[in-house]
Amino acid sequence: AFSKLRGIIDNVRSEQILQSDIKKMFGPTVAGYATYADVKNDLLHICHAVSDLYPDRISDNTFKKLEIILSDLKSSFESLDLIKKTLNITTVWKDVEKLRKTVCKEQFEEALSVVDAHLDLRFFYKLRDTRELVNGFAKSQELITWIKEIAKDEKDIGTFIDLANTLEDAATSDRLSGLHRIILAIRPLVFDVRSDGQFSDFQRAFDKMYKFVEGDTQITDRLIDVTENLKWFKEMQDLQTDTTKSSISQVENMKAYGRFIVGCNQKRTGLSDFFEERKIDDLMKAEIVYESGDTKHLKYKDLKELNDKLVLISGQQNYHEKVLSFTQVFGKLTQICDVYKELNECGHANYQKWVYERDFKEPAQAWEDVNKLHKDMLHQLEEEKNKIEDKIREYAALTNFTRLQLLYLRNRLSVFKEDEPPSYYHETLILLQAISPQVVMEDVKRQIYIIQEEFESTHERDLLSIDQLGKILTTLMQKRKKYRLRLCVDTTA
Repeated sequence: AFSKLRGIIDNVRSEQILQSDIKKMFGPTVAGYATYADVKNDLLHICHAVSDLYPDRISDNTFKKLEIILSDLKSSFESLDLIKKTLNITTVWKDVEKLRKTVCKEQFEEALSVVDAHLDLRFFYKLRDTRELVNGFAKSQELITWIKEIAKDEKDIGTFIDLANTLEDAATSDRLSGLHRIILAIRPLVFDVRSDGQFSDFQRAFDKMYKFVEGDTQITDRLIDVTENLKWFKEMQDLQTDTTKSSISQVENMKAYGRFIVGCNQKRTGLSDFFEERKIDDLMKAEIVYESGDTKHLKYKDLKELNDKLVLISGQQNYHEKVLSFTQVFGKLTQICDVYKELNECGHANYQKWVYERDFKEPAQAWEDVNKLHKDMLHQLEEEKNKIEDKIREYAALTNFTRLQLLYLRNRLSVFKEDEPPSYYHETLILLQAISPQVVMEDVKRQIYIIQEEFESTHERDLLSIDQLGKILTTLMQKRKKYRLRLCVDTTA
């Protein structure tokens, strides 16, 4: 019996006492108690009676929670009323009102009956525990109205925050982060509860909010801060609207008057050109030529910034199709730039001086064309790499140089002339002496002369083939071996 009683008292301590528990203690006579005050003395007598047997489990404070249950419920109803008023909920929830009535009259048993049959007492504790947040919520009517405008979809929330971060400096990120968390917290109440909804719908929405904010001791301060800075957020929204319109306008201008330009119409010349990778900033741009004759030049960074903004607003239904067509073509042209760089560095003759232009008048056709071009270039790149690998296996001398160094030698040796300035010789010899320190200009010219007839009949755009370069380098390496052999003979002698 004492074991069962201890279990009941444990339920009291954990705020889970139910009418059935009371009846286990008092039997059918519980009906004779009109209010909690009538029950209080008997409960406390039981508490003191068993405290000597279970001093570690029972104390004088055990039943104090029962004394404040009614007070907490009254506080919970105040919170509930604030939320209903803020959300303009007009429905009368009968069970809730019945509980409110019994609590006001301190009809303890009847209140427990309502809770047992229809309501979860723990839910009202949640209302009590979030009283400060609810008070802040009730004072944020203007904020709630604004949130309904910008956050109908969770994607819209992320879009607003991301766009705001691109428009402002890092100092505002905390403020935007606070707004994001507040919107996510109260969104279930704002969007999932109808003015004529049932209490169960409200309870589910509130539970979502409670679970989200549980343990966040700063959530109320965040709400206050967001409410106080609502004007700033609205200004940010206006700026975003202008940015969105401006971005869409640029896409429309590109469609009507613009063209993308990819590639480079200048060959590599100086030594430094061959030892620096070409950056995409130099390989992609766009031009918009208006009917008036005015021309607007867009660098890669301008296109990238425009594309990033379009990606953020792509979820907006009104702009989805326009945004998607631009971002697809831009993305594929970016990939084409990457493939072009590799083809250029591999020494593909067709891509040493190459430019591709594409208008945007028909976005669907533009996408189809750039997609096909990308596939064709990938195929050419694979073939070129395979060819180079085959020649490297055939001519070991090629392994002494990087891809760009090989390109430099193929370019320079193809136009090696008697009247070239000394610096030209010097740059080239520095590289060639890596495989043969004793090489001189006469050696190089002699090898070029040997392949001159073959070169003149096959070369294009002033570029030696990888096979021709392999032959020259192999011969120069053999000169080095002969020199070493002569040194050995001289030393022996």
